[in-house]
Formats: sequence, C-alpha cells, structure tokens
Amino acid sequence: MTATWCTDAQMDQRCTLARTALSAYSDALVAAGQSAVTGYDLQRVEAHRQILLALRPRGILEGDVTRTGDLQHVELALALALLFEAVQQWTELGQRELYADQARYWRAAYERDLAAAAPVDGVRPTGASFEWGRG
Repeated sequence: MTATWCTDAQMDQRCTLARTALSAYSDALVAAGQSAVTGYDLQRVEAHRQILLALRPRGILEGDVTRTGDLQHVELALALALLFEAVQQWTELGQRELYADQARYWRAAYERDLAAAAPVDGVRPTGASFEWGRG
C-alpha cells in the first residue's frame, strides 16, 4: 500500500455513515465474486493519486510536499467522495439518494479544501497571492 495522509480512523471519525457505506461496498464486491474489504485503503490510495495529479499543474510534486497536514482533510474528503460515488451505483433506490447526497457533499469539500491547501512551506494556496499586514 502507498503511504497516505489520512487514516481509516480519521475517516470513521469524520463521517459516521462511512462505515455503513464501506460495508455496502464490500457486500457488492463479494456479490461480484471479489474479496471483501474491511478498510478504506482503496479509496485513500486513489484519492492520494488524484490529489498528486491535481497538484502537478501548480508545480507541486509528491517530494515537494512539506505540510502533509494541509492535505489530510483534502484526501479524507476525496476518499469519502469516491466511496459514496461507488456505493451509490450498487445500492437500492431508497439508499442511493442518501449516498449520492454524501458523494456531492464530500466532492465539494474536496474541491474547496484542495484550492485552499498550501502543502509546501513558503508557497501560498491558489488565490492567495498576497497578505494583509503592516509593512
């Protein structure tokens, strides 16, 4: 597994519906003849990869990241969005809308938090080109 910035425990703590969604995701995989999953590793690793791709146009590569704390919630939000987006495909109609709402919420949180993140010391986030202060 690739190193990620957030943990399964943080995901469970941040979103109480996440464990239920993970169980539904695991059940769908088992029904499709695959192995059951008990953690968010797949979502966290994919979120990590997508974040690194999103940072690349800003000139930030993985080795440049010095403030991993700035990316912890970004990764958490994207991992949850990916989980809920996947689960909504396999659930019954009544549950599907709940998961779709969660997917939209966490995708928006990811986009907002990624734009505000400053994962490299001395480099300001997007849209933060100056500071107010006394000269």
